[in-house]
Amino acid sequence: MVLALLLLLAAPAADRPRLPPVDRCASAPGFTAFREELLGVVARKDVERLLALSDENIMLSFGGDFGREAMRKMWELDRPAGSLIWQELGEALKLGCAMSEGGAVVPSMATTLPANEDAFEVMIAVKPGPLRAAPNDRARAIATLDWDLVSIGEWDPDNRWARIRLRDGRTGYVRTDAVRSPIDYRAIFERKDGKWKMRAFVAGD
Repeated sequence: MVLALLLLLAAPAADRPRLPPVDRCASAPGFTAFREELLGVVARKDVERLLALSDENIMLSFGGDFGREAMRKMWELDRPAGSLIWQELGEALKLGCAMSEGGAVVPSMATTLPANEDAFEVMIAVKPGPLRAAPNDRARAIATLDWDLVSIGEWDPDNRWARIRLRDGRTGYVRTDAVRSPIDYRAIFERKDGKWKMRAFVAGD
């Protein structure tokens, strides 16, 4: 009985679409080494090297924020220990990579989301784990999430828990940091004169 229940929770279903990360950038000349260096920059919180690996006109928002100095100011890089860019960029770099129009994009789901999905309405369960019947870690597990595309009601990132709905109609709760929007922060990289640079680091659309 217990085994059957576990299999049911973990079993994939046709009406539960998923979007796991993919890596389609490894074959791009020099990109793997560039990404490893950038991960090291994030781990060290190395501001000057981060700026050097960014395009001089890097796009930072859809509201007209461009360039390294704007990047320094927007992300409070004069106080690197407290800057949130390390967390946001680090998370993006861990979630796959896809090629688009000659550039590399992370996370991959920013590019691989199916065209029939609304990027403003859907979220991805990026931390596989249980969907709970109530907003606490001891509540009954309804299903096991594994990169599921889910719908979410009113979004409040300050809440620890979010109520979501699976495509098969079941609803439950996950920790807020376990789901991610496909238009959350993503980075776009381009190769010019044999060198990769971060051309954009933006959220929204």
